[in-house]
Amino acid sequence: MKDIYESPLNSRYSSKEMKAIFSPDHKFKTWRQLWIYLASCEKELGLNITDEQIAELEASKDDINYDVAAREEKLVRHDVMRMYMLMVSSARRQRVSST
Repeated sequence: MKDIYESPLNSRYSSKEMKAIFSPDHKFKTWRQLWIYLASCEKELGLNITDEQIAELEASKDDINYDVAAREEKLVRHDVMRMYMLMVSSARRQRVSST
C-alpha cells in the first residue's frame, strides 16, 4: 500500500546523505544544539541562566519523543514551540532522574 505522499525529488534524486540531512532527527537535533548555544550566549550576556541548566539541556538534546511531540503540537499548534517545550521537559526529567 502506498498511502503516504512521496516526493519524487526525494525518492529519485536524493542521495542517502541528503535524505539524512533533511530528516526530522537531523533537523530537530540541530534546533536543539542551536538552543543550547543560544542559552550559553545569553548567559554570557548576563541573563539568569546557570551552567547546570545548560548541562541539563545538553544531556537531553538527543532525547526526542515523537509521540509526545505530536500530542503537544495539537495543543500549541506550532512545531518549533512544541519541540522547544519537549526539550525543556526532557531536561527537567533528566535532572529529576539524576537526583
